[in-house]
Amino acid sequence: MPAAQNPSLLDTSPIFKQALTTLKEYLSGQASDIWGEGFEQWEIEVDGGELYIHLWNSEDWSIQTEQERFAPQIADGLPEMCFSTLKTTSQLICIKRGESGYHPSEWDIGDKERNMELADEL
Repeated sequence: MPAAQNPSLLDTSPIFKQALTTLKEYLSGQASDIWGEGFEQWEIEVDGGELYIHLWNSEDWSIQTEQERFAPQIADGLPEMCFSTLKTTSQLICIKRGESGYHPSEWDIGDKERNMELADEL
């Protein structure tokens, strides 16, 4: 499948990432100085008064792609690595953020209660 038909290929391309960054910077500048100033200085008549539109807030401003905006943020706030025990064998295991599955821990000592304590401590 050509890259143009497969967005995941475009998203990882260095050229795509640079073009997206450039576009976001351009649009941010437009919202703060060009369109933004125009909307702020132009009143819109509404029932009961005038409405002024403010597109820019430097402290809480971002432009995101649809993928960035709606992608699940399941890893936010999770540690890089944590420990647990397998329910079936009580083996001490290591779970790494962003990876599927688990890795056996070299600190496993073969004792169910002690492995559970280690998982809590580590």
